[in-house]
Amino acid sequence: MAKRNDVRTMKWSRSAVTGTALLLLALQGCGDGETTNGETTNGSASSGAPTASTDRPGDPATTDGTGGDSTPVATGETSTDPPAEPSASDPRATDANTTDSDATDANGAVTTPDGGDTGDAPCSIEDRPFEYQLIDDGGPVDVWQKIVGDLDGDGDVDLIAGGQAGGGLFWYENPDWTRHEIAAGGGHGTDGEVADVDGDGDLDVVSLTRSGLVWYDNPSWTPSEIDRRTLHDVEVADLDGDGDVDAVARNQGEFGGPGDELHFYAQQSPTSWIHRTVEIPDGEGLLVTDLDGDGDGDVVMGGRWYENTGDIVDGPWTEHVFTDNWTHPNAFVGAADFDGDGRLDVVLAPAELAGQTERIAWYAAPADPTAGDWTEHVIEADVEAVQQFVGAADFDGDGDADVAAAEMQQGADPDEVKLYVNDGQGAAWTKVVRATTGSHSMRIVDADGDGAPDLFGANHRGTNVEVWLNPGCG
Repeated sequence: MAKRNDVRTMKWSRSAVTGTALLLLALQGCGDGETTNGETTNGSASSGAPTASTDRPGDPATTDGTGGDSTPVATGETSTDPPAEPSASDPRATDANTTDSDATDANGAVTTPDGGDTGDAPCSIEDRPFEYQLIDDGGPVDVWQKIVGDLDGDGDVDLIAGGQAGGGLFWYENPDWTRHEIAAGGGHGTDGEVADVDGDGDLDVVSLTRSGLVWYDNPSWTPSEIDRRTLHDVEVADLDGDGDVDAVARNQGEFGGPGDELHFYAQQSPTSWIHRTVEIPDGEGLLVTDLDGDGDGDVVMGGRWYENTGDIVDGPWTEHVFTDNWTHPNAFVGAADFDGDGRLDVVLAPAELAGQTERIAWYAAPADPTAGDWTEHVIEADVEAVQQFVGAADFDGDGDADVAAAEMQQGADPDEVKLYVNDGQGAAWTKVVRATTGSHSMRIVDADGDGAPDLFGANHRGTNVEVWLNPGCG
């Protein structure tokens, strides 16, 4: 799945552009944007407003109280820090002691990390472990679907989890995580979003299922089918600017599926949608964000983006290749302003296949985003292509966009849930491992309402629904 984060202001906000509740960090003075993400990449704290959204949360928990060293990761360099989640008695707990590995700078020179604070951050997030909380240890079976949004309209963000192999689709009510059923059974796919599809003032759930794309009407949770086809990634937003929610989706190219088409759904009414396809290179991954700053949601994937002109049914979706360096077809996509120049940049992580080796990298947007050859900056080289999440948020509260990523279980152990702390200009990154038990299609969100971005996730296999709470800095 490809999802979504977009960073520009020192606040959490819902993206009105993409309709995905994404974490936005934007620069002071810039309007709200969308993301990641995942969506932009991959999540954001919910304001309770029923705008279309997709994000990702976490919540209060227990902590082992241990900290650890961190390692600066420059271009192409890997370092390990403390997995600081569960208590020492929890099987997910990892050794709070860290192994510092040598780092290389942008010129390939080896530097020795000394841990501690980096840059001008008000505190060192590396030394402040996230608090792990197991929301549900008997949740849906194989929790492929993770969504977030304020479903009950009380101003905080609720969590949504759906099982592919069985167990149902549930929402967990913040703050005590009471479980409520949306749909029974299995077949809940790899992606979903929340949006006010029917315009009644509350957030509905848009979901990929085994049979197609459906939306569930809040609060009755009556399902309505949008399309009957297999899909892997979906984003929701008012793409044509007519005041209602539209959608765009794609399948994945691996495992026998066709990932070479974008499927657009222009809403005529909540029960009537116009379908259009646009040919694209085969692969997986999808993000909607306003990359060119013209007020509508564009579509971003690995190495290219498609410009929205407002007419999503009959108008052109002009392709812009922003880099020829990224050739891997399967990418999780996020967006944020990593270098502080006021423009949305793009971060890519290789999502498939296990055993393949790629990199996590971000691409600096030029003044004209339609220009090619965006400058590539490698965050970490030589990662296994099982990075089924990447997103951006200001995790350490220093005003710039950091990166979160996670490896799914299909890869070689350890399966890292990790942060890459930005030095302020996106030129050097400190890697901090928060868990080694993996996750899949995570969401970034302020689950406990303290203003700091947290992580919500669940593994591709199993029944555990989990959050990691960021203690923040300050």
